[in-house]
Amino acid sequence: MIPVGRNVTCLLDLPDK
Repeated sequence: MIPVGRNVTCLLDLPDK
């Protein structure tokens, strides 16, 4: 899992947008 912004989720699954 890759930490994206405030959402710690997978980029390929749920991008922080």
